[in-house]
Amino acid sequence: MFRLAIIEKQLARKYWYSLHQAYLRECIIGFPNSATTKLCFETYTKDIEDQFAGRSQIPPGAQSTIDSINKYVD
Repeated sequence: MFRLAIIEKQLARKYWYSLHQAYLRECIIGFPNSATTKLCFETYTKDIEDQFAGRSQIPPGAQSTIDSINKYVD
C-alpha cells in the first residue's frame, strides 16, 4: 500500500485528484501490524502538514483524523 500511495502522489502532479492519502490511511488501518505502518503514518501526517502549511494550524477535522488513526501505530 505504501508504494502505491507514493506512486499515486507522484501522479497527482499530473491529475487533479489523487488517492494517495486514502491509500496511506488504508495502510495504517487495514494493516496495523505491518512493518510499514509507522512509515505510512509518518508520510500521511507530513502530507497533511504540508497541505495546510500556509495556515497557523491544521484544521480540526484533519487533526481528528490524524489523532484517530494514530491509535493503529505501535
